[in-house]
Amino acid sequence: MITIHKLEFWADSFHEGDWASLGLSTFFSLIKTEFIEGFIPKYTFQLNDDNLLEVTVFGSYKNWSPLPPPISELLDWGKPDLIIFDPLANRILLAVEETAATPTGNQALQRCERIYGSSRSGIPFWYLLSEFGRHIDGGVRRDSIWPTVLALKLSCMNRTPSMVIHYSDVAHPEDYGAGEGYAQLFNALSAYIKVWATIDDVSIIEPILTEQYQHMLDFVSSQWKNVTNFIPGLSEVDEHTAADISKHIMNGDKISELRFLNYLNWPTTDQIPKEVYDAISPSGIIKPDVFVNYLESLVQNKTAYNLSGGAGSKPQPRSSIETWAAQQQKIFTKGNTTDAVFSMDVSDFPVSAAGNLHVTTAKNVCYLANSWTEVKGSLIKAYPRLTAVLDDTRDDDPVLVYLSNSITPGRIFGDPFTGQLTAFSNIFAKNLIGDKTRIVVAYYPHQSHTQLFDARGNMRTNKGITLMRELVDIAIFHGGVAVDFATMRIL
Repeated sequence: MITIHKLEFWADSFHEGDWASLGLSTFFSLIKTEFIEGFIPKYTFQLNDDNLLEVTVFGSYKNWSPLPPPISELLDWGKPDLIIFDPLANRILLAVEETAATPTGNQALQRCERIYGSSRSGIPFWYLLSEFGRHIDGGVRRDSIWPTVLALKLSCMNRTPSMVIHYSDVAHPEDYGAGEGYAQLFNALSAYIKVWATIDDVSIIEPILTEQYQHMLDFVSSQWKNVTNFIPGLSEVDEHTAADISKHIMNGDKISELRFLNYLNWPTTDQIPKEVYDAISPSGIIKPDVFVNYLESLVQNKTAYNLSGGAGSKPQPRSSIETWAAQQQKIFTKGNTTDAVFSMDVSDFPVSAAGNLHVTTAKNVCYLANSWTEVKGSLIKAYPRLTAVLDDTRDDDPVLVYLSNSITPGRIFGDPFTGQLTAFSNIFAKNLIGDKTRIVVAYYPHQSHTQLFDARGNMRTNKGITLMRELVDIAIFHGGVAVDFATMRIL
């Protein structure tokens, strides 16, 4: 007797669903393709002699209403390219993101909230991207380590696979046919489907994860020097680490029994390697900012550090700065209920060699400070109105300050800034055991706090604000207005 198993592939477009269905045909025999109502693709696969798989493709998400609740809830954290859904059990089997180009610069992090959204929901997630890509200048660029680092940390913290797998090589950038990533993705997907259909044992998953985690660990080891100053605990990674992570996920092995607990846990300055400590120095400022100036002083005093100082500036036309600044003032004036004053002026933005205006303040987007006492003191010196209103119960806790220089209204609630915030707050403010080790401060010097609230003073709902509420302790906006996300109060 033949058993028919049914899955739904929900996708950002029909193309993504078809791409995934055809990828499965390298592992399962595709025996029939048809179209429901003339336009909804349905693929039938032969799993073995006794089992068939029917895959129905739905794309894009926005064209279907109502969405199954589990899918709708996951999309609140960002839209994966593909969600494999079991309609009978009303649950998501796994999610996939894929990109045909190598993300560089800020773009490297713009999909990280999708990794996080799946992980926090206990949904296995695969991110397939090109390791090598052709840059606009004709050169070949290699992928950033941060999505992979995020995936490694989330895997350990949430005991759910979060995978970043690469295709292409330096001689064949952005080529699905080069590298191992494409085959690894569909090897994993087919294995999960076989286990779901109960035609194979769950034990087939662990070696697949181990192989892919080994690739992730190797990638970080080979690429980190091009991205950051150091990787903590790298010496604790050995030939057992990938298998340990897989066992931790699949068998519930206690993370405290593993051998690499210092890996990817960024310490305070007194705990970093001597050669790294000796090299701590301010990375410099492009556009002066009163709070960033104090943060640079903390680095100068070696009570804070950054991971790289290579962030560049992308100067904007004066007309754009004038427009955005005027929009921010209008937004600020309309909704401000504090004693803060709007003081942004176009003259604040330095002129570039080409005559455009610099928006970038510091040459990096993260500061890791030793204590809240120091960061709080810097905030009060920069914005005296915050005296006596900032929390003093966690003075000894270390701090991550995330800096966004965006001036375009609303931009901080979308790509790439939500991805940056998601990646860095998890990478630098949490450890592999899952405890939050750093206070997260998000600094938006060119943005008005009033964008977070509606006319009644209630916090709005969108992807960016959802992530802020979960990942940020306190956000500082233009004029020194603080928003405490623990109490949902404006300070």
